[in-house]
Amino acid sequence: MTQTHLMELASMVRSGHASYDTLEKSALGVDDNQLDKWDEEFHSLSYSRLLAIVNNRETDSRVLGAMALGEINGEVVRAAVLNPSTCPGALVVMAYKPWDSCFKKEVASNPSTPPWTLTFLSNRGDARIVEAVASNPSTPTDTLCRLVLDTKYRRIALSNPALPDWIVADFCKVSDSDRAFARSEIQRKREAMHDLSFRMSTAMVDMLNHS
Repeated sequence: MTQTHLMELASMVRSGHASYDTLEKSALGVDDNQLDKWDEEFHSLSYSRLLAIVNNRETDSRVLGAMALGEINGEVVRAAVLNPSTCPGALVVMAYKPWDSCFKKEVASNPSTPPWTLTFLSNRGDARIVEAVASNPSTPTDTLCRLVLDTKYRRIALSNPALPDWIVADFCKVSDSDRAFARSEIQRKREAMHDLSFRMSTAMVDMLNHS
């Protein structure tokens, strides 16, 4: 599913004009027959079997999406929404539907949620959702920078591996405690990710150590 399709899907959800059945088919790219087949199969399975399927990253992304959007046990839906293999279309529907605020924190935690949807969720005002966005590695850099400016979410955003080291260092000129935190975060990321881009941050770390 292309980003254009996902954005069109988000607009459909927000407009409130499309039926939930239509949204579900559009999100999953299937027809009524497939939805009915999945629904019948889901309701024939035991709770433990459903959890086993929904927690498996090898499960078909559309099946996971159907579980996320279906009227199944809440724990099954939550696990589907958290699974990184769940199709982005289902996550978009869950994020934008105005009639139900359930599982938006889980959507905000999923790295497969489109970046622009994470930005949308960051503006909802719910602290739990914003914290999840701040820690999501798929959150856009400009959104993370905005969250760093808010003291409530600063340290969570600074810990996000997607935030470049030079931005972490720049924001952490605010106070000694933030500078020390930035130093430790840059070191942690350097040790965890041995790629060239993070090794290039050596000069920035040394500059912080001598400030």
